[in-house]
Amino acid sequence: MKNHYHLTSLIYIFFLAFISIQSFAQTAFKDDYVVQALPMNLDQPVGIVFSNNGLGFIWEKKGKVWTMEDDVIHDTPLIDITEEVNSAGDHGLVGFALDPSFRTNGYYYLYYVVDRHHLMSFGTEDYDPEVTISSQATISRITRYTADKNDNFKSTLEGSRKIILGETPEGGLPVLMGSHAPGTLLFGTDGSLLATYGDGGSYKEFDSGNAADTYHEQAMEDGILPPEENVGAFRSMMKSSGNGKMLRIDPETGAGLESNPFYDPSNPYSNQSRVWAMGFRNAYKFVQIPNTGEHDINRGKPGKFIVGDVGSSDWEEISLLEEPGQWFGWPFFEGFRRRWQFYSRDIPNPETPSDEECQEMYYFEDIMTNKRQDETYMFESPCGGTIPEEYQYIHRPPLLAWSNQEWNPPVRTNVEGYDENGVLTGLSITDPSSPVDGFTFAGGSVLTGDFNLYNQFEEEMSGKLFFGDFKGFVSVITFDENYNVVKVDPFIDEEKGMTDITFDPSSGSLYYVHLYRNELMKVTYGGTLPPTIIAEQSKEFGPSPLEVSFDATDSYSNVDGDLSYEWILPNGEIVKEEVFNYEFTSNEPQELEITLTVTDSIGQQSHESFHISINNTPPVVNITSVKDGDTYSMQRTNVVPLKAEVSDAETLTENLIFGWQVELHHDSHYHPGPTDFRQETFAFLDPVGCETEVYRYKVILTVTDEHGLSTVDSLYLNPYCGEEFSEIINLSANYHDGIVNLNWSENLPISGISHFKIEKSDDYIFREIAQLNASEKIDYFYNDNLPYIGPNIYRIKAYDHNGNYLYSNEVEINIEMLTDYFIYPNPVEDIINVIIQNEKQLETQINIIDMSGKLVRTITPTAAIQIAEQIDLSDFQSGVYYIMIANNEDRFLNRIIKL
Repeated sequence: MKNHYHLTSLIYIFFLAFISIQSFAQTAFKDDYVVQALPMNLDQPVGIVFSNNGLGFIWEKKGKVWTMEDDVIHDTPLIDITEEVNSAGDHGLVGFALDPSFRTNGYYYLYYVVDRHHLMSFGTEDYDPEVTISSQATISRITRYTADKNDNFKSTLEGSRKIILGETPEGGLPVLMGSHAPGTLLFGTDGSLLATYGDGGSYKEFDSGNAADTYHEQAMEDGILPPEENVGAFRSMMKSSGNGKMLRIDPETGAGLESNPFYDPSNPYSNQSRVWAMGFRNAYKFVQIPNTGEHDINRGKPGKFIVGDVGSSDWEEISLLEEPGQWFGWPFFEGFRRRWQFYSRDIPNPETPSDEECQEMYYFEDIMTNKRQDETYMFESPCGGTIPEEYQYIHRPPLLAWSNQEWNPPVRTNVEGYDENGVLTGLSITDPSSPVDGFTFAGGSVLTGDFNLYNQFEEEMSGKLFFGDFKGFVSVITFDENYNVVKVDPFIDEEKGMTDITFDPSSGSLYYVHLYRNELMKVTYGGTLPPTIIAEQSKEFGPSPLEVSFDATDSYSNVDGDLSYEWILPNGEIVKEEVFNYEFTSNEPQELEITLTVTDSIGQQSHESFHISINNTPPVVNITSVKDGDTYSMQRTNVVPLKAEVSDAETLTENLIFGWQVELHHDSHYHPGPTDFRQETFAFLDPVGCETEVYRYKVILTVTDEHGLSTVDSLYLNPYCGEEFSEIINLSANYHDGIVNLNWSENLPISGISHFKIEKSDDYIFREIAQLNASEKIDYFYNDNLPYIGPNIYRIKAYDHNGNYLYSNEVEINIEMLTDYFIYPNPVEDIINVIIQNEKQLETQINIIDMSGKLVRTITPTAAIQIAEQIDLSDFQSGVYYIMIANNEDRFLNRIIKL
């Protein structure tokens, strides 16, 4: 274990291995690739496409589209529909497509959320172009315009606007909250227009209708949402709804096509006639697989597609869409895992009338099943009969799923796999039996990207899919001839904020859009690199006055000619020397910045910043919850507490910035995990190691004070590959009177056991709830007095006297709750709302518990049946808490995030 300090930004610390410190440039994982920001003045760009003659089209979230030639954006926009667009939240002008015959007809298509005032009042005397109404019910719309061929498609012909879909409130796609609406607009090989659309459900609760943060009531009043579709996320399984779907339409009329799987000849403009695929939560991006599909639009073969579905807070998905009518699992599945929160909701699907006497309609849960390895399925109805085939939904699993880096630790990347019973489950990409050669990564919003069909990159990169994630990476997938993933490679590590990835057919260069930085980035192979800065400073901190020397003589040019230097000091003074000394003074602790610009003979520039922390010393950091060389178990996912002793002479502890990171080291390389900024937290370690390859985890804590100094402490955790010292058998659980009783036996000699830890989970992320010392007895028991409502999954963790541990099997108890509840918003800044429908009319108590299990607040509502409590959490520190609703013997425990 090594303790050291240095002065730099947090971003530099966490991504030093991957990101070059150069303005307008970043380094790809592979050598000889140049990543550069183009000099453009953009405002919230979200996407870019290219015509086959190299003309680029960049669209902004607020409703402007710009054209670009030779990496130079034109002075005036192709079109500006900001007056019509609702760009609040995740909304805006999201999709853009060029007609396959664009160079002949000039047609381009826009896909966006309509401002409510424009939707309801445009064309009437009540309309005011200065008025904008957001956060209310509205629709999404697809419109077509014509670019003017006479000026090389740089402007739009007046009067060419045509609404393809969404001319009226009743005819549009419902917008019911601040996200989950338009996705990608794309033409198939056959000339049909395809569009993905979100489920319109709440992202603050598990929405089965009437979610508090949706506009469902207003939407039903306006005719935007038919009442039978007020079923939240379950709309993604209704053929009559456009939500949660990929739609396939005639680009001239907006009608569904006869070759669609659920086409209704009596109503070609219905959503049912337009649906091509189902079961998406928020399929923001999809891309066509090259050389798939047929040209006859009547054949129903637009092509095969790679679809990215953005998860709720657990898993991101990339899926293969091969055939019409496929169901991709939402809301019952996310990634390869079940979303148990949508089970047992007993929501009838109005599209599935039953001939059986026991129920009028089938529930959504009745008509779906997970994929099985042998592909044999039994669709037994609750009444004892068989559910009709036309109602049956079989989960189409993703090709690849990765965990949400903020809300679903640990970092995991899964591929398709099956358990011993042939039931679909997620298999780690690094598992020895995994069919995919890849690495573990996490994200937050999938971007399917684009296929490289060009020869600008090195030959080995040809034909591969360059995909990414909003949270910040571009990686590369290699497919086999059946579009199975065979390999995943890293390519570029980025900052959070990417929204689109595409190739320019005319040059073969890769471009990606960065929303937060308002940048368009260009990736090329080879070419001329800007200058390489190699510079040093003699000191990083110290008391005033502090003399520091700066030396950039080792910097070098990548072209012929000399370099020029420009140092800008904190007071604005400019120094144009390679080497100089400067004395910094201050009366108080202060962080000062010096910037260096190096210019080569052809005008290319590189930039670097240096920091001085004056009158300051770095924090003292020592990780205490684990020791260097501690082991982890190879049986189950490991939960490791992360705590440290930290002090700083100039900064209070509450003002320090903590950054925990866990890296998986594999032979000579490593895979970084996300950063956790809590002072105390947990690490989740997958059981890898004990094979021919060398695995271990590196735990890193970086603490930064308020004046810019950082200290890093780190240690390694190794897999336990020794003999078993414990065999826990007969772990069982039963539930009675609000208590779960656990019983187990220890089958090996007790001399090897020090103590047991009892762990519990409702989402397969296990947390310690108790500890028992080992004794001479063989049988043990423990009572859990605070079980969750829903699944309670238990396991025992047995420790030896050296700190190594092994796991028992897992047991599950599922507890139903007769009280309906809603908790929002989550995450919460100040006020959280707790809504309870108390069917039992018994006394209800609301308890707030911190991560250590300490009860920090209790509320006893005065109402008996309809309970609505607003709880002020403004005085709570940021972190994870639990809200427990106690209603007689019922207990419901909900995890919340306090920002």
